[in-house]
Amino acid sequence: MIKNNKIWVAYFIFFIGLTLIEYVYSYPYEGENLIARSTDFFCFILLATALYGYIYSKVIFTALIWLVLKYMYLFLFVFSISSYGAITKENIIILFATVIFLLPAIIALFKYTMFMNKQKSNKKLNMNSDADAPPPVN
Repeated sequence: MIKNNKIWVAYFIFFIGLTLIEYVYSYPYEGENLIARSTDFFCFILLATALYGYIYSKVIFTALIWLVLKYMYLFLFVFSISSYGAITKENIIILFATVIFLLPAIIALFKYTMFMNKQKSNKKLNMNSDADAPPPVN
């Protein structure tokens, strides 16, 4: 288990709840922008899965998949930030609030990717050791 697990669980519940509320209330206003909604939902599922795996130390998928997903998320995040267009006071406030809201989830994504890499290296180390090998036959 990780340190400050209660804080992470509280953030996980807050993240899931607030994101779902935002989906319900913003759905009528989004129009027919299906690609943006699908990308946003993919990022939500990715971060929620990484948060869950990080909080409860669960192995979900493989280390390579998480490495690919991490960089894919970073690309989508930077792309969505750059698509704000004109720099207005309102856009800066929205961007700042979004980054503050997502920062713990992004940190969990990075830490979970490191956890998965560590699991992979521990598994490789255990497979290469002779500890589980049967005794030699004479």
